[in-house]
Amino acid sequence: MIERIVGNVALQQPTKLDRRFRRSGPINFCVLHLVGLIAGVGARASISTTIIVPGFTQPGDSLSVTTLVVNTGQTLAGLTVDQQLPGSAFQCVPGSLQINISDGTVITNESEVLTDTGGTNLLFDFTKIQTASALTNLIISEVFPGSITRFLPTDPVSFQWFVIYNPSANPILLTGWTVRNARPGVSDQLPNYTVLPGQFLVIAGSTNSFLMQYPGFTNALIEVPGGYVCGGRNQYADGLFLSDSNAVVVDKISWGFDTSAFNPSAPYITTSTASLARVPANSDSFSAVGWVQQDTPDPRKGNVQVGFSTGSADHRVAEHSSARPAAAGTNTPTIP
Repeated sequence: MIERIVGNVALQQPTKLDRRFRRSGPINFCVLHLVGLIAGVGARASISTTIIVPGFTQPGDSLSVTTLVVNTGQTLAGLTVDQQLPGSAFQCVPGSLQINISDGTVITNESEVLTDTGGTNLLFDFTKIQTASALTNLIISEVFPGSITRFLPTDPVSFQWFVIYNPSANPILLTGWTVRNARPGVSDQLPNYTVLPGQFLVIAGSTNSFLMQYPGFTNALIEVPGGYVCGGRNQYADGLFLSDSNAVVVDKISWGFDTSAFNPSAPYITTSTASLARVPANSDSFSAVGWVQQDTPDPRKGNVQVGFSTGSADHRVAEHSSARPAAAGTNTPTIP
């Protein structure tokens, strides 16, 4: 059996991984071909696959073939799987397919995802399958640590803001949550607000100053007490630490000459009107990887990566008829 797996991760440079492996049993070898766009410097594209073929002895018998594909790397957008049976000796039995996705999606109408060419070339199209993110906590998606001077005499520092994003499937209440800067370590209590799944929330020093900068903004927006985010932040060396109601730091960033969160830190912004943005917004590398300068800040939304997320599994069971005997076998290759 030959499998060709193609996945695309948006926004980054293309990387091609090609591995071949042999197995025992009726199928001489498999080919797993992964083409992906790796999400960020140092990120990894990785898939493991298992194919289980039970034994049968008579030509014309049918067997149930189980194929398990697990994404162990970055999110894959536009995932397709081309599964080729080894010649005319095997034929797929129409209507026998069942697909179980690890997020609970079950597909029994094979026409939704399967194009069958001659019973031996099976093309599975998962481009419309969007699995939930593996992240369960709020994350910081964008930070504006600069200053705006065109609205003087309004204090330029009051225009500072940051954005948090809820990548999980559950609403998260901010009661008891805090944010702290790295220098000098000033904390702010966050207002009581419920961040919905998939929602971006702007937290500003002053909502009035923010709306002067972004008139007509209608998305979620709150402000911290005192008119400044953590008393103001340094454009060239500072950081933010987001803590939950149990005082556990759930996300953090440091930039420039401050390494309190990351070492090396994210780059400082080279112009006071730019922001630091996490790309993609729903991926956490637990490092400075993915943080980039955004010359035109966009607090309305982040760049959310969708597709087959890390840990997602495609579990397929289908019947195949044969024109010749075969022995049982299990194939468990892994692409590191």
